[in-house]
Amino acid sequence: MKTTFLIWALIHSTLASAVIYDDTEIQALYSNHKNHQNSASLISDYFTAKNPDRVIDELLLKANITPLQREFHLYNLLTEISQQPPQDFFQNFVNRMKHYPTIALRAAHEGHLPVAVFNLNSKAHGTENIWTTYRTEQHFNQLFENNLPQATKEISEILKQNIKLRQPQWLGIKDSIGAMCSQSLQRLATFLLHSKDANGALDSLISYVGFVADRSDLIEKALASELVKVREMTLRQILVHWPPSTAKSLLMTKAQTGKDRKFSTSLLSQFSNDSRVERFLTEQLNDPVTAASAAFALSQSNSMTLPTALKQRFMTSDDSREKNHLLLALKLNPTQAAEVALEELTTQLEKDTAAAKWLQTFEGKSAGGKP
Repeated sequence: MKTTFLIWALIHSTLASAVIYDDTEIQALYSNHKNHQNSASLISDYFTAKNPDRVIDELLLKANITPLQREFHLYNLLTEISQQPPQDFFQNFVNRMKHYPTIALRAAHEGHLPVAVFNLNSKAHGTENIWTTYRTEQHFNQLFENNLPQATKEISEILKQNIKLRQPQWLGIKDSIGAMCSQSLQRLATFLLHSKDANGALDSLISYVGFVADRSDLIEKALASELVKVREMTLRQILVHWPPSTAKSLLMTKAQTGKDRKFSTSLLSQFSNDSRVERFLTEQLNDPVTAASAAFALSQSNSMTLPTALKQRFMTSDDSREKNHLLLALKLNPTQAAEVALEELTTQLEKDTAAAKWLQTFEGKSAGGKP
């Protein structure tokens, strides 16, 4: 242990100061066939050595290579290791690279600080995440088959963790679910439907399995979650996984009732050229909850007739909220038809002193944020 510490201290003292390389030098590194041969030789030596740590120590202490070459070799070895199944054999090297003092830096463009040419620290952490995903997948392959209650209990604990900590495990769980046969997948879906309440840590799992297993009953369960992020994630995925007509009908329903009216209305921007949706969104412009979202959704339409309809509605409306959002929809719409309608509306309003004053007030609000 003492010898290892002394070697590592010597290495750190050797790698003391940063060296900045320009693009020409970095390109020359990649173009030199010998550098690639040396990396291949290092990888072979590492995988066949009785003491792989010594192979790394010798590389780090070499005096006849540049920092750029050294870190090129280390990065290539890390890349090769990341593609292997996790083994204790590799762990010490990965741990060392997590804290390696990278000194080969890329010259910065104007206004930016130099950055590592080979981000060994990030690569090492990424390799560990890949291994965690793999181990998690293998673990749940067995657990899903043999013990669903225990599997869901463990997933619940994983999903309670900080998102950064749980992400590689969650990916492993998804990979395991994706590899299930149809019968096993439906068994998991039915178990979640009848055995697990919504409003818990498993809501994300309920939503995910609902889409993978094509189970609308699980989707409805996920949409009943008290967790806003789960409901919004589920609504977004509906646009991806469900037929457009089905997704449109559900979003219109959710835009009228429930906890997600505002969010559901904004998602209807995907169907802003649909005449039925257009009429629905126009009616929402005087709704205190959904007006701003409806204005945004309408602004995404490229209909040539919509701007004229919005202008005419503005002229006949006596609801200030609706008028504000009619103007907002026209202002945000990038079509030429909307620009023309807005100009015509402005011209008409300027003829009326009171209306012109009101328009100036609206434009002042628009400059500082949404009305």
